[in-house]
Amino acid sequence: MRCAIYIRVSTEEQARDGLSLDMQRHRCEQAAFAAGAASIEHFCDDGYSGTRSDNRPALQGFLSRLSEFDVLYVWKLDRLARSARDWHNIMHVLAAADVGFVSISEAIDAHGIVGKATLGILANVAELFVDILRENVKAALAERTQRGLTLGPVPFGYQRGAKGDPILPDPHTAPILLELYQRYAEGETIAGLAKWLTIATKRSTPWAPTVVRKMLTNPVYAGRIVHNGEVLEGLHVAIVPDDVWRAAQARCRESQRVHPPARQRSLAPVYRCGFCGAAVMRHTGNQACYGCSVRQYAPPADRHAPLWVPIVKVEHYTWEVVRWLTSDEAADIAHRRQQVQATGKHKGGRTVLLTAERDEMISAIAYNLEAARLGAVPVTILIDQNRPLQARLGQIDTELARLVYDEPDPVPHLSQGELLALVQSASAEEQRLFLRSVFDRVELFPDRMRFILRSAGLPPLVAELPRYYAPGRGVSPPLALHADPPT
Repeated sequence: MRCAIYIRVSTEEQARDGLSLDMQRHRCEQAAFAAGAASIEHFCDDGYSGTRSDNRPALQGFLSRLSEFDVLYVWKLDRLARSARDWHNIMHVLAAADVGFVSISEAIDAHGIVGKATLGILANVAELFVDILRENVKAALAERTQRGLTLGPVPFGYQRGAKGDPILPDPHTAPILLELYQRYAEGETIAGLAKWLTIATKRSTPWAPTVVRKMLTNPVYAGRIVHNGEVLEGLHVAIVPDDVWRAAQARCRESQRVHPPARQRSLAPVYRCGFCGAAVMRHTGNQACYGCSVRQYAPPADRHAPLWVPIVKVEHYTWEVVRWLTSDEAADIAHRRQQVQATGKHKGGRTVLLTAERDEMISAIAYNLEAARLGAVPVTILIDQNRPLQARLGQIDTELARLVYDEPDPVPHLSQGELLALVQSASAEEQRLFLRSVFDRVELFPDRMRFILRSAGLPPLVAELPRYYAPGRGVSPPLALHADPPT
């Protein structure tokens, strides 16, 4: 009789008495030799859970060689499967190959009708045990998170507190973690920070950039915890202040919108789709273009107008607008705004209210876009929700502009050459940071660009995009810029 012995122990069971691999092997061998086994082959899955059968290499190896054996021995039924469905499937395969099954602990031989029925009952009991255990673990984890306590291993920068108490900042690593966030918020790259962190922590093995990125997005460092997608306030002390945390998350979101090879040259995070407010993506082909990142996922009936704008055209007129902003005309507008803020003219209270509402609209749009990116909101709902927000944002920008455009005053002259030369010679990431400090967002349309300035007192600016733009052939129309609404 050709016998196969299958033994298994999961990671959690490795420390338990009575479930060692050696014990299972010895008991099964004794039973097999007592039954007259002529040959025995062992199949061992060390550190594998019994809830699934398709991910256990030794079991799959045995099932692929059923024709070579007459009977399968296991120490206990749950060593073979903890799922009734898996057990029934395996029993069906064994029966089709005319391979017997013997469970030592239950003293059951599956050759008989009673043995088969008993094994079926035990398989359902094993599955019930797993389900109860899973529910108990979920309940314990949920109760812990509702109390504001963290789960899992202690993150870098913290140390474990007393049993049942929140984690505590580690006096040695917490300052390093805070400096990591500050450096990233100020513009350092993740690859550079990984090298710096290796030196700062004196580790023999270097920190991986992917690990550093996860650290920079871990809400635990801001005093929060996440459970089932819900962000909860934790009981532990935050290491990173809210302003530094928000700056780091904004930079993380921007970098995620740009494919890694393009981060050294792309300004895509600065721009938004003018139709729905979504981020734009860089598309390459005959001509590199910026396009809406969500339009292609919407049903055809719900798609807005196409958006394909050549990148060279967009970036050329972006810097032309920056050039205009450092001109005498823009300086005049800026000076008037300073006068309004200094003297309180032109309904200063109304300006404050509009500015606060404007911030709420921007936050709501950003929240919707993040929800769509994570798949929580369909694209069609995103477009419907953002459309009135975008419209209201435009109304607010228009009214804020009118509050400033009433009183012209002479202003001093501003230089532009040194500023433009300095910025345009910087890296793409530094250029993005500069443009985001000037523009709240830049909305792209097929025939125009709408620049919303971070300064709430200045009106949105609209740059008309020429149909033909080919600087290599000498076709480069001048900037056609006007305020929105025109003044």
